[in-house]
Amino acid sequence: MKKTLLIIVWVAVIVLAVQFRTVGLYRGLTTGGIYHPDEPKQVLALWRYLNNKYLWYVGNLFYDGYPYGLNHVDEMVLRPVLAARNAANRFVDSERSLNTMPEVSDLYYFARTLRVVYGLLAILLCLAASRKLSFSRSALWCVALFLAMAPISISVAHFATGDIGTNLFSALMLYFLCVYSRNHRGCWLFLAGVSVGMAFACKYNGILAGGAAGLYLVSNAVIYKDWKWFFRSSGTLVVGVILGIVILTPALLLDWSQTSGDIVANFKFIRNYGAGSWWDEMSLPSQAGYVLFKTAPRIIGHIGWVIILSAIAGLFFSGREMIKMARRKTADVEARKAILTFSIFMYPFVAFCLSISGKPEVHPFHFSYLQIPFVMGAVYGIGQVGRYAAKPVLRLAVLCLLIAAALELGLTAQKDSFFWARQDNNFIIHKNPERLFTDKGRGVGKIAVVKSVFLEPQNAAVFRNRRDPFKMYGGAFWKDLKIAPVPSIPYPDDQDWIFADGPVFPRNERMFKVKRDTCEAKHIVFHEKPTTVSIGLRSGSWPVEIRIEMGGVQETVRLAPNSQELISMTPERWRHLTDDEHDVFLVPLEAEAVVGDAYVTVCANSSDSAVFRVFGGDVDAVLPELPDGVSLEKLVSEVERTRYIESAEVEYRFLTASRSKDVKCVFPPRETHEPVSMPLPCGTFIFECEALVTSEKAEVLMQIGDARYTGVMTQAEQSIQLAKGHNVIKYVFSKKFAPYQCSIVMHCTEGTVRVGAWTLRPEANQPVADKYRISNIEYRISKGREEGRGWRTEARDSAFAKATADKQRAEGGDDVVFGDAFRMTRMSVPDELQVDDVLSIDCGMELIKYPFRDYSEYFVFIHLLDADGGQVFASGFPVARAVINAGVPGAVIELGRLKGVGPGDYTLEMGIWNGRTRKRLNVSGAASDDKDRSKSKIRIGKVRLK
Repeated sequence: MKKTLLIIVWVAVIVLAVQFRTVGLYRGLTTGGIYHPDEPKQVLALWRYLNNKYLWYVGNLFYDGYPYGLNHVDEMVLRPVLAARNAANRFVDSERSLNTMPEVSDLYYFARTLRVVYGLLAILLCLAASRKLSFSRSALWCVALFLAMAPISISVAHFATGDIGTNLFSALMLYFLCVYSRNHRGCWLFLAGVSVGMAFACKYNGILAGGAAGLYLVSNAVIYKDWKWFFRSSGTLVVGVILGIVILTPALLLDWSQTSGDIVANFKFIRNYGAGSWWDEMSLPSQAGYVLFKTAPRIIGHIGWVIILSAIAGLFFSGREMIKMARRKTADVEARKAILTFSIFMYPFVAFCLSISGKPEVHPFHFSYLQIPFVMGAVYGIGQVGRYAAKPVLRLAVLCLLIAAALELGLTAQKDSFFWARQDNNFIIHKNPERLFTDKGRGVGKIAVVKSVFLEPQNAAVFRNRRDPFKMYGGAFWKDLKIAPVPSIPYPDDQDWIFADGPVFPRNERMFKVKRDTCEAKHIVFHEKPTTVSIGLRSGSWPVEIRIEMGGVQETVRLAPNSQELISMTPERWRHLTDDEHDVFLVPLEAEAVVGDAYVTVCANSSDSAVFRVFGGDVDAVLPELPDGVSLEKLVSEVERTRYIESAEVEYRFLTASRSKDVKCVFPPRETHEPVSMPLPCGTFIFECEALVTSEKAEVLMQIGDARYTGVMTQAEQSIQLAKGHNVIKYVFSKKFAPYQCSIVMHCTEGTVRVGAWTLRPEANQPVADKYRISNIEYRISKGREEGRGWRTEARDSAFAKATADKQRAEGGDDVVFGDAFRMTRMSVPDELQVDDVLSIDCGMELIKYPFRDYSEYFVFIHLLDADGGQVFASGFPVARAVINAGVPGAVIELGRLKGVGPGDYTLEMGIWNGRTRKRLNVSGAASDDKDRSKSKIRIGKVRLK
């Protein structure tokens, strides 16, 4: 039982260390968001080493003379790994290349993964060194736990840089030094020196790791007056250091003069980096005060105040023990261990003071290698306090000290983990301008700050979520405008943050899509305490049930197809972060949609809500007036240079005139069997497309309609004549809100056309007419047939409808219901048709089952039966199409041409079945004259063929 508990404890600590170091490990790699400026050059160096290029010069001290030692370690590890991978690939496919090296972009994944491995190895080496210093089992648990949660140790494990190398090799040095102290064999001291040299080759401050060995040698020489041994041992240590540097810096052997000169120049460059004239003009006492009261506290805060204070206690107790052993004048193992313990606990304080002296700015993660001896000293100090604490009150104080240290590190690590798992604002700062504006927007207007993207105070990673503001050309105009009075669409990239301040662009950064049967998690960023927030919800071609949870408040909303709703929510919880200049409130927002796609918009103010209502078809909504000083002409020019919807890549396609309208080009293109759609609110839009006409002339027919069920808006159709050669097709159309998820279809009715790149943008110059603000439209399903031919417009006035209603009342039912999932809202069929004519019906359904994750699997079947009950025609359509039609009065569904069906009277029956399981839904609330007929289908009417 005791052994099992021991295993569980160690596994838990390892899992904790791995979790903190791997969360968000590959963040930014898919979008090119490299947030640490040293990563690209280090990964490029690794790529060069793997390709046997060990010497190069750039002529810039940011590159030349930079320590690339850990990249050589990466190379040594990756060469056998890549060789094994290539061998496995050749085994699977013999035609593969004999030796393939990863691309530079792929090496980021390899390098960051190795940083996690190095970080875990550093913890294991620290535990091994602590064990050599006779730490108890419980003390080892504390060391492992504290290092697993140490924020700066976690940070350097996320960088593809050399910082983690100082951790690894300084920990290795401590282990070799502990082994050396037991027998004073020179080989172990030599290996300790090699480790120090390798730490220096990874990061120049790694040379300070040799302070532990230096202090140990000096202390022994002073106590035992053996200076001959001191100089001999120091020589061994120095030789090891030099060898370690050369091993991981082979360029010194290839070009000693240039490489050594660059190292010295780079060392001076880094030493004075960030120290401008303001620093040089300060007096020495002022500089000391700045370092003591501003630089040092910030760094200590990331190492841990409790850890530092406990490490001071550990230094005191170890010094006391060393003095006690020195009085014995006996250089035995216990005495050497006491001297080494003091040296290890003393050297991080010395290295810390040397590192911050004379520099105004030092990044906290540069002290990650000192986290190890600080933690060892802290655990030792707490243990010694407990050892001498005889009173229960003091023992309780020791327990509180351990808990305080764990909480300080754990809470900081948890906060860091929260941000590691989310997108860096570096992407917003550098990528958003080009995602929001076209190239013609470059240089238009002055560069101005649009919004603050502050997310967190100074952190251990330093380069994560930097405080740079979001700037862009013409930013002052957009900041004054606040929201463009045009229909907006979701921002094309997935983002973790929704900033409540700043303007709203046509590509709305506060709007996002929630795909059916998925859940999206965001955080709304406020810069003042949040109050009531309006959330706009829209549905597409399918009905939607969406659960919204914001700041601990939850609400579930059901929407019919092509509809919207605005809800108000007041958050009850958030994450509040502050520093001397900023306040930020991060409110969690979670949206889960079932059945259909949903579109969520965060409306931060009344103007946002008004624009959302207007372009969602609300006839009572009014657009906000333009601010003073913002002209309509300026608005039009600014909107014209924004991005809206466009072709991702130019994929040319030929269209040739054909009798069949199935030869068409759809925008956006259908890449799979699933229809691709774009969300378009009501309003006026401009579609432009490059076209090359290879015939003498050509004509194209432009249409817009429901992307899923090919419903076409007849009032938006337009024929465009094209001349031979290069053309730009310009299609201006206005649409009502429905269908919200739609596509543009181009038919070639004459000639031959090659279609190229295309763009779609809203028209800002034309106001929204009332006729385009109706929530639904009447759009034609029929393909070219005369609309309304052979149709009854009154669905409930036929004899069939009356008979069905009487039966339902007799049975106590209100409507026809299929499987407690769908309720029929209307149904009418033609009284008579001509032979070989097209059979169409007017069918409307209402979804009454929520949630309904299998919604897309259900289809309506229609059977045409003769007088003897024989089936002479069968057809069907997705039940979702009938649900859409429920909100479109007069819409019809074509079932197909009645080929081979002769004149006579026929009966129409219908039901709903699952296309996957092939099972039909039972019918309730429906009546039938045939008592023996199964309740899995109903009779919907009769039709006469002439």
